[in-house]
Order: sequence, then C-alpha cells, then structure tokens
Amino acid sequence: MIKTHDEHKHQEHPPAGQGEKIPKILLFSPDMDFCMSLRMLYQDRYDMACTTDPDMLVTMVKTLQPQLVIADCVPTPRMRERIGIIHLQNPNVRIIFFYFSPLGDRWLRDYVRDSGDVAFSKPIDLDEVTRTINAMMMSASPL
Repeated sequence: MIKTHDEHKHQEHPPAGQGEKIPKILLFSPDMDFCMSLRMLYQDRYDMACTTDPDMLVTMVKTLQPQLVIADCVPTPRMRERIGIIHLQNPNVRIIFFYFSPLGDRWLRDYVRDSGDVAFSKPIDLDEVTRTINAMMMSASPL
C-alpha cells in the first residue's frame, strides 16, 4: 500500500448515530463482479454507488458528492485527467486507487501523490482496505 497523507488511527467501524448522514462512496471498476462484491461488503456502513463506465465517473462524482472515490483502474493519462476534473469540482473528495501495473514504484508514487490519497496493489488486503476506508470516512469533511 502506498500512502500520501499522514498515518490515520484505524478504527473498525465509523460511529453511527441516529439522524447522521450516511457517508457516500463511489466505486469505479471495469469489473462488475468486483463492484458488486465491494458494494455488498460495505453497504451496511456506507451509501455505496458503483459504475463500470469510466466516462460516467466525473458526472457521478458531481451528482452524488461522495466523500470517497475508489478507482480500480490502470493509471492512464485519461484516468489522470478524469481525477483532475474530480478534484477541481470537489477538492475535499478522498481517492483510493486499486492497481495492477507493470509501471515502476517511483512513477506510481508520483501518480498517487499527485492524484489520490492511497493506493493498494492487487491482490488487495481486504482488512487493510477496510481499516483505511473507515479511517478516511471518520476524518472526511461533509460535502
């Protein structure tokens, strides 16, 4: 895992109180099965939305205003452009990347530093991903 922000204290679950707004997460992956699996895993704690269409990513972030975007993608120049637009529209959104890439670690660290908050290489450690999501959502500012 590559992190670009200060280490967070991890908690198992974010606090849930009555009347609180449920934090939103938007998941992009070209793999529908992966989208549905993560959605089922986190839907009891978060308002989950998924898309497999990279062209819908910017529109969905603008419309849904999630606190977190999870992007399961190859870090292409076009995806980097999309992430840049997302940050312009919503500078507070946090971004996690899942990647499998033959690109060098230095290039990837630069990409994550410039474009997101955290990156996990595949195969992902689901416990670590869950701790990271929970920590990010606890510290997320409401949008």
